[in-house]
Amino acid sequence: MHRVPRARAPVEVKSAGLFGTLHHRRTAQLNGYDDALLAGTDGAVSEGSTWSIGFFDGDQVIWPAAKALPGVTMCPSSSPGEAGPTRGR
Repeated sequence: MHRVPRARAPVEVKSAGLFGTLHHRRTAQLNGYDDALLAGTDGAVSEGSTWSIGFFDGDQVIWPAAKALPGVTMCPSSSPGEAGPTRGR
């Protein structure tokens, strides 16, 4: 992954305007990477170009603490109204 210092704004809104993230993905691919990993200006990882990222610590999935649009993989079940994901450390 190629880390890209960019945050989608506003992160809480899903948008059809994917030019920026797809541009970062293509630029990463042209430079020999598989995809782009979005990170804030402070370096905190938030998400991939069109995907969520989580880290398994051996017991549970830890999601980045940085703001990101919650993906379907972050939900513990498909039942509406249930508790959301555990955010990062």
